[in-house]
Amino acid sequence: MNGYNVTAGVVGLGTVLDVKVPDAGQYLVSGTITLPSIPAGSSDASAVVAVINKNGSPVYTGLAAAKGFRAEIACAAADEITVVLSSGAAVDQGRQAIRSTTTIGLG
Repeated sequence: MNGYNVTAGVVGLGTVLDVKVPDAGQYLVSGTITLPSIPAGSSDASAVVAVINKNGSPVYTGLAAAKGFRAEIACAAADEITVVLSSGAAVDQGRQAIRSTTTIGLG
């Protein structure tokens, strides 16, 4: 199936996209993350981390406070790809503190 592409925009932490891919192939998983605004001079810092799982096992872990992520993942038909954003930082826990857009597409 050429042209397979799924995009989701999400506010907050947690699972931002969870799909079963229809066909075998190389899938590009990418996204942008908008971190919270932190006042100058504040000791607060964002610690959002993006993790991409394939069939429940992590295949990519991003850097803390990165503003995006990108990984190519080889999949068989019906493999499940899940993208999760998490953070232990208080500044990231607000209901609308984090915004993200994630795309999974067959390359």
